[in-house]
Amino acid sequence: MRALAAKSAEASRQTAELLQRSAGAVTQGEHLTQETALLLQDMAGKSDHVTALMDRAAQASAAQASAIAEISLGLSQISAVVQSNAAAAEESSASSEELFAMAAALREELAQYRLARHEDDALPGGGQASLSLETAARF
Repeated sequence: MRALAAKSAEASRQTAELLQRSAGAVTQGEHLTQETALLLQDMAGKSDHVTALMDRAAQASAAQASAIAEISLGLSQISAVVQSNAAAAEESSASSEELFAMAAALREELAQYRLARHEDDALPGGGQASLSLETAARF
């Protein structure tokens, strides 16, 4: 019986050791589970923050795209005005050249006529005609 009692005592001791190890493992597992839960909560919070940042970046990109479209439209309108002004300048230049040619032709026509001072050539209102070739050339 002594051998049986010794075996029983040894088995009880081994069982107690196993229970202590199991309790320690359970405590360690519980601690690891709590740490994991905290890390997961932290990750979820950071994930929410990253999502919010990405949303803000997407909104900023959309605003930039809209601004770029407005700038492009403005530049197109400016380009159209510049082209219109260039066409108007060309037309004005052509008109100026035509007027200059007409003025030159008129000067040539006037140069052919010379009015001299004659008492017989009184103008209506009592004035007298007096125009020299030099005066006519100024026209």
